[in-house]
Order: sequence, then structure tokens, then C-alpha cells
Amino acid sequence: MKKNPMMKNTLNLLGFGVVIVLVIQIVVTYGFTNTKVFSLRALIRNLSILIPIVYGIRYIWVPILLEITIEFLKYKGYYIEKYIATIYMYNDFFRETNKKYPILSNYTEGIYDGLLGIDTTDLSQENLKKVRDWGQKIYYESFKNPSPYFTDVKGNQHDKHIKYETDRRKFELICKKCNVQRGMKILEIGFGECDFLQYIRKEYGIKTVGVSISHEQVKKARELGFEAHCLDMWDITEEIGHYDLVIQCGNLEYAHLLGENPTKYKDYSMIIKNILNPNGKFFVTCCHVNEHYLPYEDYSLSDLFKAYILWSGNDGCYPVGTDGFTKHATQVGFKVMYQEDRTLDYYIAMILYFSFLRCSEGKCHNIIEPFSFMKALFLTIAAPYYIHTYVQFQGNQYLPVAPFAWEFEPQFNKNKGKYDVPITLQYILLQI
Repeated sequence: MKKNPMMKNTLNLLGFGVVIVLVIQIVVTYGFTNTKVFSLRALIRNLSILIPIVYGIRYIWVPILLEITIEFLKYKGYYIEKYIATIYMYNDFFRETNKKYPILSNYTEGIYDGLLGIDTTDLSQENLKKVRDWGQKIYYESFKNPSPYFTDVKGNQHDKHIKYETDRRKFELICKKCNVQRGMKILEIGFGECDFLQYIRKEYGIKTVGVSISHEQVKKARELGFEAHCLDMWDITEEIGHYDLVIQCGNLEYAHLLGENPTKYKDYSMIIKNILNPNGKFFVTCCHVNEHYLPYEDYSLSDLFKAYILWSGNDGCYPVGTDGFTKHATQVGFKVMYQEDRTLDYYIAMILYFSFLRCSEGKCHNIIEPFSFMKALFLTIAAPYYIHTYVQFQGNQYLPVAPFAWEFEPQFNKNKGKYDVPITLQYILLQI
């Protein structure tokens, strides 16, 4: 029986396409990224796109259905690759953004309390509305009229150096709460651009040891003279030493992935306990799902989109409720010595990051525009969630606040008739 020539040609074309896709992904992965990790998840998506190309646009449903299926399975806890978005985010997205625009380094909150005529610890309805109204005003005005200054709620002007001042105040607060003393042994997990490492060395003469999942960040830390280890937090053992204080700011949520059992926080707490000296302390800044906010089924389509972009572009999963982490940590012997809500600090920081700081030089940079968007799509060939990471961190005058800021934004809950936030930020000090 003779083979259908058309079918044979189609199969040949498909086989040739598979080779081309594989070669392109290898080239992009090892030639255009810092991470240089070949992603099976990216390969599956890239190959699925071949089907409508070879067999016609009528098969466009194949890659779409496959994408939905994979994301649904991931939502249920079945991952092709864990932390692939996280690794590429820290090695590539943050690293390249920070090198190009140093003012944007340390994508996290500073302490703004009292600086802008705002009490960031006041969670009253009146204050939540005041902060949101002011934040929205700054956000849109910065894009429409780029300026080296912004105006606080009392009419006072501030320039971009407030970013460094608020970072310093955050580090100062943490060190005060932890009673940092010269001679202490300190470990920081997820040290980012080494801002806190350098602060502690300068103020206390302590060379803090660092752990990061990013080999790019580890490289920078070592260049600055710090001992640093490229490790997943789950791979930390007593081999890296014992410490009087362990600090983990803004990345504890990566200890638990969506679909996994939250008791993993208990297991992780034991890892930290095992590397602490007697009476050792563990300081955490960690986002928590606000149990008083709307349930997910009541989210608007816009809310659901932003939540999805945040989850897919970051990996990880927030603890639920203000005791979502501490209730597990206390089961292994930790005592809660201090806990405070600093959500408004994070919201203000993100409003400024995604608007004013990007426009303070007279031109708004690193927002959604054709070239940077196409570059993000190109890198998504290697990093399957790079475009999601890109979108969550981009402000734009034509769109509501960026997804990463939205999660901390006071929003009016129509069902409850009051303002609330989807995600809260908790500062927590634990001690054994």
C-alpha cells in the first residue's frame, strides 16, 4: 500500500520543525539568558505551537488546550518543573533590570511610616482610602508628567533618594527588633542585590553569610567579599554553619507551592531551627493571603488575571491568614516575639517603583512598550513564564496599577462595604 505523499511531506515537515524548535530553544537558552537552564515546560509549549503551523490554523486549539491543561494541573500541585519561573526571574529579569536601572534594585518594601504624612501602621478605613487615593494620583501623574519630584499627602516634595532612605529605615528596624550586636553570626536567605548584607557589614562590622537560588546574585555577593552559597532553601543544612540570627525577607512564600500541603512550612521551620544556635532568632518578612478579603470565586476577571500573572510569573504560594506561617513554626518550638502588619509600606513602595522611579529622569523607562515586550516574548522561548514575570512588574498609564502592586492596594469590597487588601505583609520575629 502506497503512502500518501501529502501525509509523508507533512510528517517530514513536522520532523524538520521539531529539530528547528529544539535548536532555537537551545540557542536562546544558552546564548541569551544568564540562567542557562533548559526547560522541558518551555519545550512542550514550543513544540505544541508547531501543530497549527504545520497542520493549519484550524488546529490552534491544540496549543491553547494544552496550555490550559498544564496550568490547571500546576494549580492542583502537579508541576513539570518547580521554580522555573523563580530561577529565571532572579537570574535574568531582576539582574538585567537592576544593572540597567540601579534605582530599581531591591524590589521590596521600605519603611515609609511618617515620611509622607502617612501612618503606614494605621489600617483604619479612613487611612486605607487616603493612601489608595494618594497612590492612584501619584501613579497616573508620574506617567503623564514625568518629574524628578513627587508630592506627599501634605504637599511636601521628595526625590528618588527616598528609595534609599526607606530601605535604610527598613534595615534599621529589623536590626533593632532582632537586637543585632557586633560579633553575631548572621545568615540571610534570599539576599537579592546584597543591600542588607552591605548595611549590616557597614553598621555592625558583621560579614553576613548569604544563600540564594540565583547564581548571578551569589556571584555579586562574592565579588563584594561575602560568603555566599547558591542553594535552594530546602537544601540548607548544618554544613553551612550555625547562626544567632537567620533573616529571610520577601521569599518565604517559595517554601510552599500551590497545591502542596501547607504543613511544608513546619518542615521548613525545622530546617531553620537546626541551623540556629541556642536562643537563636529567625526574622521573616512574608506576604500572607488576607482571609478577610473576597474569596477567589468572587474576584473580578481583572483580579483573577492579575492573580494568575502573579502566581505564574513568580511560583510559590502565600500562607493563608496572619498566622498562616507562625502556626506551623510554633509547632517545632519557635516562639513569636514580634509580628506587625507593614502592608501599606509595600503598597507605597510599589506605587513609586512602578511609576515615579521609572519616570524621575524625565522619561518613563521599562514600561510595556514594543521593544521590551518583544524581548520578553523572545526570552519566553527559553523561560516559559518570562512574559508573565515581565507583565507583573510593568506599570502603564493606560492600565490599572501593575499586578505586583495591586495585591497590596486597598480596594473597596462592595460585598462588605469597606476597604481591604488582597494580600498583607507581615514582619515576624521568631525565637527558639
